Amino acid sequence: MVQQVFFKETAKATDNFTNAPFSTGNDPLVENAQILGLLYTTENYMDGKNEHDSFGILFSNTFNNSLDAQDATKPFNMDENVGIQTADRVLSIERRAMPQTGEAINLHTSQYRATTYTLILKISDIDKEMYLRDDFTGNTKELVNGYNEVDFTVDPNNAESIDTNRLVFISSRHFQFHKKKKLAINSTLTRLVRMVLQLPVPILPVS
Repeated sequence: MVQQVFFKETAKATDNFTNAPFSTGNDPLVENAQILGLLYTTENYMDGKNEHDSFGILFSNTFNNSLDAQDATKPFNMDENVGIQTADRVLSIERRAMPQTGEAINLHTSQYRATTYTLILKISDIDKEMYLRDDFTGNTKELVNGYNEVDFTVDPNNAESIDTNRLVFISSRHFQFHKKKKLAINSTLTRLVRMVLQLPVPILPVS
């Protein structure tokens, strides 16, 4: 990705979005299992203000875990960043195979400007139990199918607290939802993922 995308609060209205860009194919936000995330300072979240950054992981048995043209390299912000950490780089959007038991997916967080944060995670149609592990505190939170709120704090004077890879998704044993249904998609998350999916994002070779 070679440009940043900014949203205004007024752009979050769900009736303002059109499916036109996907009229020639399936909608990845409907067809794929997913983890979508928004990073807020807790103050912004409590005050109903904008998120600072976002990411999306789309899962399908037709995808793979290799870095390829299906993935979107992250454009870094001057302030808070959140993305998916791979061996080679950080991604804004990653398409990957369905998670396997015990698989770990690292998040990247950086450029903290505050000390208290709220991460909103939307989980959809994943057939494994999913957890978010905080390697600084040692806490692990089970994630439910739907919306999850994760609060955490950082200490700028503690290297482990601001470690860019302190947050990790872990998949556990097979899990069946009692009532499997499509969830309403949060428009802010939807807009981010759709716009990133439309932009040409070359995956450059690692130097």
